[in-house]
Amino acid sequence: MKKVLFLCSLFVLFIGLKIQAQVSNYLITDSTLTYSSISGVGTALTFGSVDDSYASATLPFAFNFGQQSYSTGATIYVGSNGYVVLNTSYSSTQPPRSGNYQVISPFGCDLYLNSTTSSAYTYTSGSTPNRVFTIEYTTVSPCCSYSASTNFTFQVKLHETTNAIQFVYGSMLGSRSPYIFLMEYANNTNYYSSIIGSWSTGVTYSTVTPTTITTSSTDAPGSGRTFTFKPVRTATITAVLSPSATVAGGANVPVSVVIGNVGSDTIASCNINWAFNGVTQTPSSSSKALVGTVRDTIGLGSVMPVSNNMNNLKIWISNALPADLVQTDDTVLYDFYACTYTLSGNYTVGGSGADFATITDAVNHLVNCGVSGPVTFQINTGIYNE
Repeated sequence: MKKVLFLCSLFVLFIGLKIQAQVSNYLITDSTLTYSSISGVGTALTFGSVDDSYASATLPFAFNFGQQSYSTGATIYVGSNGYVVLNTSYSSTQPPRSGNYQVISPFGCDLYLNSTTSSAYTYTSGSTPNRVFTIEYTTVSPCCSYSASTNFTFQVKLHETTNAIQFVYGSMLGSRSPYIFLMEYANNTNYYSSIIGSWSTGVTYSTVTPTTITTSSTDAPGSGRTFTFKPVRTATITAVLSPSATVAGGANVPVSVVIGNVGSDTIASCNINWAFNGVTQTPSSSSKALVGTVRDTIGLGSVMPVSNNMNNLKIWISNALPADLVQTDDTVLYDFYACTYTLSGNYTVGGSGADFATITDAVNHLVNCGVSGPVTFQINTGIYNE
């Protein structure tokens, strides 16, 4: 047999689970609507200058953007260069594409306003709870001068309750290569639902299922071209609170999780199912409305772990109502180890009657339970596929 006196960093062990929220999901559709300008009825926005500036606007109703929630009366910032930033002022030539910004960009590029007071308007239509807040850019030109022959008119529409977003294009005279996307900043990460590229080369966007839109023109989109970003619901387990990655053996341990919705539309209820070491347990349920940053802590029950072994939990969400359109984030697997003793002395690995059947078993116990004295592993002759 071979004797191993010190065992260190033999394996990278994946014990427990780290869960990170995923990008908020939107279903993007491409359609043609009748363009209706609001310049005759809307409230004119006032910009600091005709180039590289912004105007403040006020949300008339509560609105959820990804996992971010904005209350009625919140100030948002309409950039002169064809994009809206929800959480802070920004006036650069191009829309921000990284950092702590919540961005709605229907036609983000270097533009030039026809004036500081008649280039953009806001208007709220409809009645509660189905109002629509429209922001319109009117005859804005490529920088850096106004042109009656080359200018663009387009809108952003924010929908109450559904939290849908629409980009609607009106008269688009001339060509440009805009950035067209939504960007959410959450969990120190930028997430995108985006339409990327120039109109002359076709437009590609990324959603739950990547799809390509091919434009029929080598110019900007025709009047009425509309992209709708519809929020979808996606329930997920955002954290396993208990058990910890290592527990004391010989005693029951509670099992609890945190659930949330990393989509952008409300989930009213769902079931939380689980299995311990391959055996299905009694499920629990949640009736808490999950949207934005709202979370629900669920106690599933307790288990008696197998001592001095790795134990496994499988936890998954089902029957999320009214719908869960993304199921790839509904299930987590969580491993934890139960210890009854620390290592001290000589131990055998592999073969009949050994203290540990495999090298992995020995390392798992060493890493999770620790040592209380000198340790020697004696590895018996054999083939170890680990």
